[in-house]
Amino acid sequence: TYKTEQRTTLLNFLSQNPDKTFSAKEIALSLAGQNIGKSSVYRNLAELESERKIKRVSKAGSSESFYQFF
Repeated sequence: TYKTEQRTTLLNFLSQNPDKTFSAKEIALSLAGQNIGKSSVYRNLAELESERKIKRVSKAGSSESFYQFF
């Protein structure tokens, strides 16, 4: 399904950069040409985090959440 393709695209992006953390905004910009919108990025990040496939971290001095392949 369409949702599965977006989710796979997002998970592939994070798994190809396992040592880096990205904000949702950075991920959306990186995947902008791959048919996945910002709202889909946020929704899929939340689902992947709840499934423990990625982890959410915070950085000192920033109110943004960052995500990393787990």
